[in-house]
Amino acid sequence: MRARRWMILAALVAMPAGAGPLTDAITDGRASLHLNLRYEQAEQQGREDADALTLRPRLGYRTGAWRNLDAFAEFEGVYAVGGDDGYNSGPPFLAATNGNTGFATIADPVGEQMNRAWLRYRGLPATTLKIGRQRLILDNARFVGNVGWRQNEQTFDAV
Repeated sequence: MRARRWMILAALVAMPAGAGPLTDAITDGRASLHLNLRYEQAEQQGREDADALTLRPRLGYRTGAWRNLDAFAEFEGVYAVGGDDGYNSGPPFLAATNGNTGFATIADPVGEQMNRAWLRYRGLPATTLKIGRQRLILDNARFVGNVGWRQNEQTFDAV
């Protein structure tokens, strides 16, 4: 955590003078809203068939640029439409699961979280520095990716 603070401070000190006011960057930002309604049916040997109808809203805000800096924050929620008693949302040792182990697994637990929150600096030639919780996808996302087909996106704390 301390390293993050020092990196942010160093980036702010290194920025050129003459940029517009910070308030302009905040008010010139752009809000985003994405809604995803998803139905999944699963069969698993030894368990009851499962059905899940889930809704995932994502609400975000990206600031405008200020001294080559911009920021983004995105909230994500997963809600079971009609309740989550018709499927197993994951193994019982995870805090977010619904505990319905008699049903087949559909790994979309209900809950809310900060999905992404990052600070980006673009003041160096051919270089972008980004710190915070962000979406990372390498190659075809087989080993490192956002698991984009699930309702609860996987994001990473990274620099």
